[in-house]
Amino acid sequence: MKKRVIFVITTAFCLLLATVFSGCDILFGGDDIAEVRERVNKRRYEISETIISAFIEKNAEPIKALMCPMSQELIDLDEQILDSFSFMEGNIASYKIAGDTSGEGFDNDYGTITDYYYINDIFITTDMGRRYRLWFHDRYITDERIKGITQYCISEADKEDYIKRIYVSCGWSSPYDKECGILSAQIIKALASKDAAAIKTVLCRRAANEKDIDSGIQAAFDLFEGNPLFTEREDGIYRTYDNEGKEFTCRALGYECEKDDGGNEICSWVSIIVQTIYTDAGNRYTLNFVAYLTNENSDIVGVSAVELEDADNDVCVTFGEWIHEE
Repeated sequence: MKKRVIFVITTAFCLLLATVFSGCDILFGGDDIAEVRERVNKRRYEISETIISAFIEKNAEPIKALMCPMSQELIDLDEQILDSFSFMEGNIASYKIAGDTSGEGFDNDYGTITDYYYINDIFITTDMGRRYRLWFHDRYITDERIKGITQYCISEADKEDYIKRIYVSCGWSSPYDKECGILSAQIIKALASKDAAAIKTVLCRRAANEKDIDSGIQAAFDLFEGNPLFTEREDGIYRTYDNEGKEFTCRALGYECEKDDGGNEICSWVSIIVQTIYTDAGNRYTLNFVAYLTNENSDIVGVSAVELEDADNDVCVTFGEWIHEE
């Protein structure tokens, strides 16, 4: 009998704890995926209505206010938004906000969502009888520098062949896209010119001093043929949505940052992919690299590992060392 009483009391206590801790979520709001999606569903409707109103009124300011800080820093953002107002034929006669997101991505840390983004669609019909799709990419839980709408696009929805579209902003993949774009261009130019010294300039000291680094760099030189056809940019913003100009796109596959108690960044690590690199020899390449952009250990600041792949022949070479300290 005593054992049964103890079991009942213990069970009741556990239920009480469960109620208390679940009550914390009720009182303060949780960040599990269901709760985040619920908040996002309300958010995307509000953003969609703001965008539609801005298009009807031809007012760029409400849309600009929705954009993330990095997008707002673009010197031609106002011009891009105004150009998007004149893309559609006619005025908005009706619109429908999608019943659900058309895509999402998130990081889950033991039930807590630490990063979340989604894509939302608005389907528009104009008084000229034309139909369009407007989608926007919204980073909801993320680094403050890229929090908000990173990009939106309008495309023709009533054509099957050559579909015209217009993009606004860059669709940032990390707060370090510009810096990594400049690094990408430096690596590509050094590969094309077979300049080992220039390669080692962007490598971190640990990677540059590896005993096999010279043979690894030479293997990359042997694989890379021709001169790259991309247009070098001082701002490091490399985004392309068609291949007519033979430009490449640089984006982060992953990134991490750490700040001290004063909010200063003391560590930032990135994993970058560059697609597609065209050359005048008719070759196409993909470039991957990892780098510490900042770290208290100066020996690992810089690019640590590089992978170059021939996109047509499925051949790749690597040099350097994968460095990612926990």
